[in-house]
Amino acid sequence: MVVHRLWAPTEAQIEEAVSVCFRAFKGDISLKCMSGGIPENGRVYLKAMLKAGALEGQIYVATDGESGEFRAVALLFPPGRRMFHSDTQCKYWNTFWELLDSETQEWWNQFREKMTQVENEVFGPNGILKLWWVNLMATDPLYQQRGFGSALISKICDIASENELQRDIGLATQSNENSLWYQSLGFKERKGVDIPSKPFGDHFPCYMLSRSSRLIDSHVF
Repeated sequence: MVVHRLWAPTEAQIEEAVSVCFRAFKGDISLKCMSGGIPENGRVYLKAMLKAGALEGQIYVATDGESGEFRAVALLFPPGRRMFHSDTQCKYWNTFWELLDSETQEWWNQFREKMTQVENEVFGPNGILKLWWVNLMATDPLYQQRGFGSALISKICDIASENELQRDIGLATQSNENSLWYQSLGFKERKGVDIPSKPFGDHFPCYMLSRSSRLIDSHVF
């Protein structure tokens, strides 16, 4: 197994990462809501995230070390930066946004308002900017439970621990199963909320979690 950062990823590498994520999120209610139930929109959204991350965030992949094919993908932004919060990143968001119908756009507006409220409750106003924030974490379903995802989290912790001022890591996940997995890796569940998901059911859960990159450290929140 090899874990490494994608520096200036090629279009082919972005597409490979998108495919891993798309397979991992197959049937995911949150992605259905975000994409208006249109699979291709979901791929465009994942690509927009990764493109934005390539500009101002960090993309890491885990491979099997033999074929070099991506088995798991992680995207994070360092303290002081957020996804789609700069003009250079927003061009990718705008490409996705223009594909959505008005109902899905309204869902997004309510979703972002709710998430901002929850983030501020948990981490304090703009507290998320103090964190290493994991926006995307996905393992190819054929290679789950083989340590690829855990290896990426370990790498992220190593990167964050090198920062003398901010070593805390945060993320949101949309299933209890995922929350428990992150907790097994040292994360603490900070808050859980229900996100409306009509017409794809009534709601889906969203859990906010955080941990120090060094478990001997105390959380600053």
